[in-house]
Amino acid sequence: MFELTVSRFYKNVSEHDKSTMLGFADLALVNSGTTHFVIKGIKLFQRKDDQSFFLGFPTQKGKEVDANGKPKYYDQVFPVTAEARTTITNMVVDKAKETWNQQGS
Repeated sequence: MFELTVSRFYKNVSEHDKSTMLGFADLALVNSGTTHFVIKGIKLFQRKDDQSFFLGFPTQKGKEVDANGKPKYYDQVFPVTAEARTTITNMVVDKAKETWNQQGS
């Protein structure tokens, strides 16, 4: 049976960044202690208005542009259900808090 884990969380590199992005997480599918699949670069954000958290999943820049001439981006990896999104968000936030506590920030 595979288990989804947050294998790593690392802070946003710019301490002076005023962005709501807090850092990045990597997810791993693990079976019997062996990692079989990794998703890298999931972004953790915190909303300024209500302080809630949300995730940005990996995207790829497409060839198309929007009405303003900006490139369109397409999701490469994403949760299919709201329950999966909530579960993964909670896992990443827990790992982030654990990392922050260990680093004293």
